[in-house]
Amino acid sequence: MLKKLNQRIKNAMNERLYQFATRFERLYQILSISLAVVGHLFLYSFPLLVLGSLLLILSQSLPLSIPAMITIGICLGIMAFGIFISYRIATIKFQTPEGLAIEPGKAQELFQVIAEVEDAYKLVQVHKLVISDSYNIELLKTPRNGFPYLSHNTLVVGLPLAQTLSPEYFAIAVRRKLIQYSKRHNPIINWVNQLRHVWPLYARAFKKRGAVGDQLIHWFFSGFSRFYEFFTRRCVQLDELHADKGALDMVNAEELLKTIETMLISETFLNSKYWPNVLNAARKNPKAAPPPFNKISEMVRNTLAGMDKSKWLVMHLSKEAMKIHKGTKAPFKARMAELGCSSVEEPEVMKQCAAQYYFGENYPKIVMVMNKQWLTRAFRSVKPVVPLQKPPTKQTKVAPAAALAAGKK
Repeated sequence: MLKKLNQRIKNAMNERLYQFATRFERLYQILSISLAVVGHLFLYSFPLLVLGSLLLILSQSLPLSIPAMITIGICLGIMAFGIFISYRIATIKFQTPEGLAIEPGKAQELFQVIAEVEDAYKLVQVHKLVISDSYNIELLKTPRNGFPYLSHNTLVVGLPLAQTLSPEYFAIAVRRKLIQYSKRHNPIINWVNQLRHVWPLYARAFKKRGAVGDQLIHWFFSGFSRFYEFFTRRCVQLDELHADKGALDMVNAEELLKTIETMLISETFLNSKYWPNVLNAARKNPKAAPPPFNKISEMVRNTLAGMDKSKWLVMHLSKEAMKIHKGTKAPFKARMAELGCSSVEEPEVMKQCAAQYYFGENYPKIVMVMNKQWLTRAFRSVKPVVPLQKPPTKQTKVAPAAALAAGKK
């Protein structure tokens, strides 16, 4: 009961925030940017304390009076505190996104696609490529230390995504994601969106290290990061829409729309049909659960080949118009409008999945590793279903005196 009540309150808050963000979009963006600045001000306030205290000490004139000496003593204490916390911030190390790391030699064709975008947009750099088990593609920034002016960029590619797109559509998805972080199209909103991944890293990293002085940083970011993620949800949608428009510099609008449509249909099928069945099988018997990544490509290909995709997309648009988009995904209709498309396109059914094309002979090894990781996690987290047993039949109890009399007879 309490869980349902909390969910209702959360949904109501998200709905009100979305209505505010769409009605007063400019004000909402200003508040989101200000909130992003707050996180940086907190981190840099400690070096500024040191600098301000030093300047105040140097401003004292000789000979020093008793009030001046008291002021210098207080400033020295503040400087010591600021230096100590600044040192704790500067020496923190963050964990990069988890996943199966792919070396350039194991996916040369994919790294060529990445290199094309890096050459065209100098501010885009990919330092690491990892494969995840989610249906996503993200370029995540990890600060090199506690002051986030230098970052390590990780391109996270979901194996299910690569298994459900053709090589052509997958290359479009990669180009679009990298162009999103090129700083050419609305870089401020993109910066706000990037920090949704960065701020939670501080709460986790300082809690994990747990040294003296780390509690202050952990306490601040544990609450600040949650509020930041809640408030900037609409910024994610805006950033995705800007990414669609920016991708037109390198990608044809019609082909990009077909890529978006294929991703939408595939993800909906996986979330509504495929993964529930896999999780149900793992729940019944985790040790005998089928490897989940073996059949994704084949099942999605068969599903797309056997359905009227244009009709499904039109129905999705009609359903979409009846609900408020309080999540982080941009509405499909808004994405079509951003691309200048007034009607849906018929996406082509893939003949070969992108994962097979780009990973080549390493593809079976990648699938085997991801299956093992997923099944290990499922075995730990999913509770098996215990079959119901029939209750024992009740036996009538015989009184001791009656039993003794029956024995004498």
